[in-house]
Amino acid sequence: MRRKNIISGVSTVLCTALVLGLSACGGKTNTPQTIPAVNDTVKDTVKDTVKDTVKDTAKDGASDASRELDAVSEKDASTKQIYDDRLITDAASLEDHFKGADGVEYKVSIHIPKILSEDAQAQELNQRIMDIWGNLPKKTKDEYPYSFEQGITVSWETHWYGDLLSLVVIEDRPDIGSAYEVFYYDFADQKKLESPDVLKALSIQPEVLEKALLRSVAQSFDDYFKDSMVGAPEEVMLWRAKTLASAKDSLQWLRFYPVSADELVVFASHCLSSDEQWTEEKVDVPLNQKITPLHAESHYVTADASADGVTVCFHKNEYSDAFQEQYGFEYEKAYPVRGCYGDYKDMVIELVGPDSSPVLFLLTEQNTVEFVRILDSAAYGTMVSSGPAYGIGAAGDLDPDPPELVGFEAGMNEKGGTVYILCDNGERFDLSIELGSSRERFPANLCAAWEASLFESEKQTTYNLAILSYDTIGELVFCDTAADYYVEYQGILDCLGMDETGLLYGYTLTGPDGNDLYGTFSLLPRYGTLRAGIVGGKNLFEKTGYLEFEEVSG
Repeated sequence: MRRKNIISGVSTVLCTALVLGLSACGGKTNTPQTIPAVNDTVKDTVKDTVKDTVKDTAKDGASDASRELDAVSEKDASTKQIYDDRLITDAASLEDHFKGADGVEYKVSIHIPKILSEDAQAQELNQRIMDIWGNLPKKTKDEYPYSFEQGITVSWETHWYGDLLSLVVIEDRPDIGSAYEVFYYDFADQKKLESPDVLKALSIQPEVLEKALLRSVAQSFDDYFKDSMVGAPEEVMLWRAKTLASAKDSLQWLRFYPVSADELVVFASHCLSSDEQWTEEKVDVPLNQKITPLHAESHYVTADASADGVTVCFHKNEYSDAFQEQYGFEYEKAYPVRGCYGDYKDMVIELVGPDSSPVLFLLTEQNTVEFVRILDSAAYGTMVSSGPAYGIGAAGDLDPDPPELVGFEAGMNEKGGTVYILCDNGERFDLSIELGSSRERFPANLCAAWEASLFESEKQTTYNLAILSYDTIGELVFCDTAADYYVEYQGILDCLGMDETGLLYGYTLTGPDGNDLYGTFSLLPRYGTLRAGIVGGKNLFEKTGYLEFEEVSG
């Protein structure tokens, strides 16, 4: 259409020019000057007209295109949903003060969230939230002083990852602290999710998550105690083991929200006392944390720390065969070390004590020291980290400014070789003292008589454990009882360290035939039960490597 208009305009100009030219002749003889002038006029007029017409047409076309693009942009802007906190509000709330029956002034602050969506699944999620907390704002002021909700606070916070909402409800009570629940809703798909669904959507592999979670939770626990002079380290190591066991058990119902594709924030339970006092903490969990490789060697032993963990390896030389025969290790085999969760910045292997036994020492970024008794671990069939030694150099139970641990130095004391930890204030501490005391970790609720029964094909086998502690020696009595036999072993327990399965003890047992058995127990006492597993050496539990024992007597 526009091209036709341009041609029509040119034709009009030509006709007009022709008429003017004929009128100018008027019957007179044309002079040579007259015709070129007309021709130039026509030529210039046509040229200018075409130029202006094309320019205007192009301008009109561009304007039309611009208007079309603006229309599309406006349409996109109108259809693109913005997901933010405008989609969440209070379903119910209560702010009040009152004086309790004990005369104490209490505050009640309750805010229960609601997702602003008519979608059925959003409504289901809202109902779940109301079923848990919806009754609290309905209570009268007179009810609270006499209820367990004294001083209760319920609040909520949101965390967005694109169109995914992680709605966190925080319940805080003076007697038990804070508890967190997380609800997930995908606004784009109008779908409520559970934590496994979110992990799957993020393409997080279970083995990657477990490793990162245990590492981060252990470091979070260590941050709590690292500057403390712990009076009963065996109890604290048990709390640490319970904390890690809880983290591992929580993987199926993990409470978290994603920060990015490579980082989560997890709500993890921490055990902080022997009477099972727990608290919940926010723990940052990086999934692809960079690890600085480390290497250490001494005589016939090497150690390496990497993203895959810490390993120990034995190598044959002119001195190694005598130790190999006694402790039974294999040459050129990488032994993984259990219980290594730190960010390590230094590691050394030194010969310690009168028998010059090789010990691996590890210094963490968390300002703690760990060690691995290499030959003892080899004899028991499992390489184990001791767990962190807290409060080295601290001036008190909670030193606000403890020295920073900066490195190791080999030395000698009255018992032979040792290793000193160096501090940034110039002090140094003999680690052989900590090394010796680590063997003596026997929590009070571990020392008892325990019994477990295993049923298989109408056959009952009863296992009895009696764990006693006399000063620095852990005594173990183990009985294997079936209908047709009774076997009793007696021996000692040697604490090696801990991991997420519990406290790890090497055992040496002598049976009726006079032969010794060596292995490693994983022991985790909780609420009158003892979770026991065999993690190395001789399997005392026959076809199963794991049993739940009930306490018989303390």
